[in-house]
Amino acid sequence: MLETLPAALPSAATVRSRSWPVVAAALFVCGWGGNQFTPLLLMYRRLGGYSALSVDAFLGAYVVGLVPGLLLAGPMSDRRGRRPVLVAGTAASALASLVLCFGVDGPWPIYAGRLLTGVAVGIAMAVGSSWVKELSNGDDPGAAG
Repeated sequence: MLETLPAALPSAATVRSRSWPVVAAALFVCGWGGNQFTPLLLMYRRLGGYSALSVDAFLGAYVVGLVPGLLLAGPMSDRRGRRPVLVAGTAASALASLVLCFGVDGPWPIYAGRLLTGVAVGIAMAVGSSWVKELSNGDDPGAAG
């Protein structure tokens, strides 16, 4: 009589090692959202009629958001877990893009959207790069710190 053996389930390490592309995709999306704006700076100057100072301030708003995102997200993800912090950063990136859609109404949505984009990119890069490395090594502090 032939015995049927149960199919071997993938180990937790195998599942984790296959999870890094999802995290890398979140990094890519947030990074793209943060950098797609840069070529538009020339268009804001030429076609939008914004001054050179205003256009520089649009970029400055991004940097003002980026720095706290980078500095605070890592320690926060150590305490709360990588997943919830990266999900929040990815959601902030989507919200920032939505806010930027209202930039046609004036400069304030551009400032707000760029500030939020900076925060989102800071979170994604600080948390996502660490998480991809950990997933590639077989560690996974994603769910809990």
